[in-house]
Amino acid sequence: MISPLGLKFIREYEKLRTVAYLDQAGIPTIGYGCIHYPNGTPVKLGDICSTLEANTWMKRECDGIEFKLDIILRNENLFQNESDALVSLVYNIGFGAFKSSTLLKLLLQGKRGKLIENQWLRWDKLHKNGVLIQSKGLKARRIAEYAVFSPSSPS
Repeated sequence: MISPLGLKFIREYEKLRTVAYLDQAGIPTIGYGCIHYPNGTPVKLGDICSTLEANTWMKRECDGIEFKLDIILRNENLFQNESDALVSLVYNIGFGAFKSSTLLKLLLQGKRGKLIENQWLRWDKLHKNGVLIQSKGLKARRIAEYAVFSPSSPS
C-alpha cells in the first residue's frame, strides 16, 4: 500500500486543481492530475471537484496502480520507498507506458543502480502536438522520484 509519504510526494508534484484545466500536453485534467474519473469518463473543461473528491480519486488510482505493480513485480520484494516511487512514476506516465518499458524489464531482471536510474530519468518528456518535448518539471520529478526509489544513490 502506498505510504502517506508517497501520497504527499504525488500531491506535491501534481498540485491540487479543483477546476479542470489543460495540462502541459493539452489534456483536460482535474484534482491531482486525473484525466479520467473512477467510472472511466474523461475529464472535460468546466468540470469542478472538491478537495475530498480529488484526494479520493488520487488514492483510488494509486491503489489500482499498486495492485497492478504487485502482480507484475510479485517476486521483487520492493521496499516501501521503492514502491512509493514506482507508484508516483506510473501515476504520471500511465500503466500502459510502464508495462512496455525497458525500466520494467530491468526491474524484472533484478537490476538496480545506474541501469535503473538511466531508464527512470528518460521519462522526462511529454507529447505535445504529436511531438516529444523535454519538460523541466518532469525532469525534476523524475530526479526526485529516483531519489526516493534509491535514497543511497548519489544522483
